[in-house]
Amino acid sequence: MDKKCPGTDTRYLKIEIKKCPYCSYDIEFFSDEIKVICPNCKKEVLREEVPSCISWCKYAKECIGEEKWNEIKRYIEDKQQKMSIKEQLLAELRFYFLNNVNQILYTHKLIRYAENIIIEEPSANSNIVFASLILYKIVENEINNKYKQPSIDIKKQVCRDVVEKVLNKLGIKKQVIKEVYLIVSSYYTKEKLKNINFDIFCDTQNFIELEKKFSCADKEKLKQIIDETFITLSAKNLAKKIYL
Repeated sequence: MDKKCPGTDTRYLKIEIKKCPYCSYDIEFFSDEIKVICPNCKKEVLREEVPSCISWCKYAKECIGEEKWNEIKRYIEDKQQKMSIKEQLLAELRFYFLNNVNQILYTHKLIRYAENIIIEEPSANSNIVFASLILYKIVENEINNKYKQPSIDIKKQVCRDVVEKVLNKLGIKKQVIKEVYLIVSSYYTKEKLKNINFDIFCDTQNFIELEKKFSCADKEKLKQIIDETFITLSAKNLAKKIYL
């Protein structure tokens, strides 16, 4: 039987509606198109997403044709250059976990907590915090899938391999890579760092733990738990705003 990629098989094509960013006209996109000319204002409009398989599938060029493959590759590279480090890392996370939606949503929740904490912590480096939170889930998954009872040395080596591979690919500075490695490995091996970025990293994890345990009707007791659990003042204030 002749099998086709669902992304290019016309039996699976879908029509999507996107508003033109220039004139607000409703434009129809077929799911294999990355750009069209707006029928109303005649300007070129791009879709926000492209088929992720183009980045890794060795049959992509043969599947969709060299001309469209080159067009999509140029679009992906141009889009990646405009993305923030956080956006690039979240794209790596989505690619790594593919259909594991729970892992992706979990990390997005951590990022939202971190964003709220960082607003009140001007000395923090948001790129280091975001990179640490995103890569932590990949490191955790790699260790859990490959080892039953890994030693601390193995945990640190897996952490180093993941952090360096992903961040070097994105062209991140060595000093940032070093600190991200220290944050992730220290948290995973239960070591402590005196570092505001590490503190924020830990506090985002503390929010998740508090969600799991939150059942305290005694406000004074809960206030005590928050003060004892969180490290940064901004995280303590955020937790009190949410729960008290």
